[in-house]
Amino acid sequence: MQAILNVAFPIFGVILAGYLAGRWRILGGEATGALNAFVSYFALPVLFFGTLARTPVAAVLDPALMAGFGIAVVATFVVGMATTRLVSRGGLAAMSLQGIAASWGNVGYMGVPLCLAAFG
Repeated sequence: MQAILNVAFPIFGVILAGYLAGRWRILGGEATGALNAFVSYFALPVLFFGTLARTPVAAVLDPALMAGFGIAVVATFVVGMATTRLVSRGGLAAMSLQGIAASWGNVGYMGVPLCLAAFG
């Protein structure tokens, strides 16, 4: 349990701090675009590269890690599609968009560093 908290707490702490800063309008509306650009184009790529650079190649290319990660992404995609179909009776296009929206965050910068931090 402690290992999970060590990985998850800093991430959710930063998310909470960002939410509260937006909710209390600490930075103002014009800062949102600049912060999003900074995080998307600089901070997350640096985090991703730094994490992977410090990790042995064998750990990054571990077949069990790849399979588990792939299965989790596909399962999340399918759950997003199924939820759209059941809740809003959306067509294939809407289902696909919701599936991508549900699974993209794990593929796009955060999933691999979090898996490596959590499982080594």
